[in-house]
Amino acid sequence: MSDFPWVRFFPSDWLAGTRGMSAVETGVYITLVATMYERGEPIPEDQARLARLCGASNSAFKKALDTLIEEGKITRVNGGLWNDRVEKEKVYLSEKSEVARRAGKMSAEKRKQNQEAEATPVQRPFNGRSTKPEARSQKPEATLSSVAAPPAAQADFDQLQSKLTEAVDGKIQPHGSFVVGPIAELMANGVSLELDVIPV
Repeated sequence: MSDFPWVRFFPSDWLAGTRGMSAVETGVYITLVATMYERGEPIPEDQARLARLCGASNSAFKKALDTLIEEGKITRVNGGLWNDRVEKEKVYLSEKSEVARRAGKMSAEKRKQNQEAEATPVQRPFNGRSTKPEARSQKPEATLSSVAAPPAAQADFDQLQSKLTEAVDGKIQPHGSFVVGPIAELMANGVSLELDVIPV
């Protein structure tokens, strides 16, 4: 299975980046990039095979490839043909996966601690009443995502939104804002905003 079962695709970036290209150049470009994502590594420069893959004649493929290399869309590397955006996405997905792995590990540890705490027997004095200050019927503690944020928490959410927006130079797609609740919960579980979230 591919290392890239999905990738971020921004239509406005794609249209801007391919404006002025011929239909053949655009078709060759997207097919080569998709193949790089599928392989997760540079593709060997076997022009006859790649021309067939792109559905182009050898001469049309060679002309399109020369243009793409000249414009910096495709680069020649030791392993064959490569694309800088594919490399960036590879790093992005790797970092995102690492953050999710850490968050999952911390969540599992917290669940285990909660289960151990709940499994601890209740100490009962001679009169048979529980010495635990809380009763079992109490509602569980609310999480950041389960309640409306009070004014102070809303200010924290606004500050978090501002930091995240600043980290991506204001280029947020597609909605122009972040859903900060899940990020705030990760931070509450020990994930570092500066070390784990913002670099991704």
